[in-house]
Amino acid sequence: MAVSRHNVVAAGLKNGFILLWNCQSGEQYGQHLTGHTGSVQCVAFSPDGAVLASGSADKSIRLWDTQSAKGEPLTGHTNYVRSVAFSPDGAVLASGSEDKSIRLWNVQTQSAKGEPLRGHTHWVTSVAFSPDGAVLASGSHDQSIRLWDVQTQAPKGKPMGIVGIVMYSVAFSLDGAILASGASDGSIYLWDITKFCSCNVLAPTPPPPDVSHPAPTWPIHLDNGWVKGPNNELLFWVPSSYRTSLSHPSLLNVLGKKDISQFVKLNFDDMAIGDQWAKCYTSSTSGLLSSASCL
Repeated sequence: MAVSRHNVVAAGLKNGFILLWNCQSGEQYGQHLTGHTGSVQCVAFSPDGAVLASGSADKSIRLWDTQSAKGEPLTGHTNYVRSVAFSPDGAVLASGSEDKSIRLWNVQTQSAKGEPLRGHTHWVTSVAFSPDGAVLASGSHDQSIRLWDVQTQAPKGKPMGIVGIVMYSVAFSLDGAILASGASDGSIYLWDITKFCSCNVLAPTPPPPDVSHPAPTWPIHLDNGWVKGPNNELLFWVPSSYRTSLSHPSLLNVLGKKDISQFVKLNFDDMAIGDQWAKCYTSSTSGLLSSASCL
């Protein structure tokens, strides 16, 4: 999935189709984009939003004109294309594949730039350009991150990584000095690329025991209507008529649905869950605080 600067959302599907939506209204733009013969593994918009790149299990990349919906194929990879990324100026596209290689493409001429970048010994899962477009980072199932000089297409320094941990995604900081990588152990590693070392690790933070609102992904039991918290504790009960349309408070819109009004959104302001129920009681004559929702 990708979002353009013009608030267009693109999503690739298993059937090879690509759908485009208006992020504000939730309405779909025209018909789906067709051309891939395998599942769409990745999508990315050019910086100006005029071009959409997609990588597929059919081993090809397609560059789509977002106005005409026409897409031209780029071929060269010999296995699934797992990641695509545009350079900051939109002139170059990088692609990472399960064939263990990275390729650079001239977007204007829709042709390959030089030979494939090789060095990874397993699938290339992610690629990202530095803010100045001079460096390309790649993450792989071989448990390493590699940096490449875009101009010379040569490796920069030695591979970075943690033994036994796969780096699934990579992204540069705005100043290009730090590289963040999402890892298979659930952590985010921050790398100082000027020193080629890990400078910090952001580990998953468990929710506090007195959770004041449900987690973003709600395990709701449709048979009895109870929503459970991260520790499998009962949080609140949902009437049967609302169970299939319950949405999280942080949800702004739903794409692909004809009637957005069918979704039920809860407001957790002043909500008291678990041991906090006592806060709902007051010694006033009313007995219960009218402003609190107590479960």
